[in-house]
Amino acid sequence: MPKPGGAVQIEGLKQLRKALKEADAALTKELRNKLRDVAKLAETAIRQRVPYGPNVGGHWRQDIKAGTSGASAYVTWGKSARPYAPWLEFGGAIRRPRPVSGGFTEIRRPRTPEGRYVHPTVERLEPVLERQAAQAIDDVLRSFG
Repeated sequence: MPKPGGAVQIEGLKQLRKALKEADAALTKELRNKLRDVAKLAETAIRQRVPYGPNVGGHWRQDIKAGTSGASAYVTWGKSARPYAPWLEFGGAIRRPRPVSGGFTEIRRPRTPEGRYVHPTVERLEPVLERQAAQAIDDVLRSFG
């Protein structure tokens, strides 16, 4: 089940990484690389679902990136350069300044607490991601001996 932020939690991964680190740094790197490959599956699927903006620089897809850190693999999907990404995903209202007349224009989008693109994609892929992560862990453990 995805966590509120859309993450898929794998129990015991932190302990496994610690044991591998004590055994061999190369195995830890191998696990991290394999988990990054799993995150790239999610990255690709999310990129296919996210709309592609018409304006130069208005391309949310460019900021969807897979990575690893410590005991986790993740996909980031918004940066300060794309402040509208949460609005596209969840809806609500954003205010844009009117350059000539001053004031603001408010743009509304229906609220969707469960998300439109990222979260439904992660939820749909969850069984595949868990299976791939388990396979990655098994592969590293097999090479561990």
